[in-house]
Amino acid sequence: MYGLLPVIYIIAMIPKNINDMFKLGDFQGNVALYLFGLLPLVLLMISRWKVSKHGEKS
Repeated sequence: MYGLLPVIYIIAMIPKNINDMFKLGDFQGNVALYLFGLLPLVLLMISRWKVSKHGEKS
């Protein structure tokens, strides 16, 4: 937890005004959408591909 303090501090110092803060919030929402929405689908497709690939060899 203490290792995250510098990262949190730097992120908190990025926005210079309220508009930048809202832009940062929008960016964070988009990143979360890709990270938690798109990435699990990609990992699911990879796991299905590996299962079918190993199923053919047996």
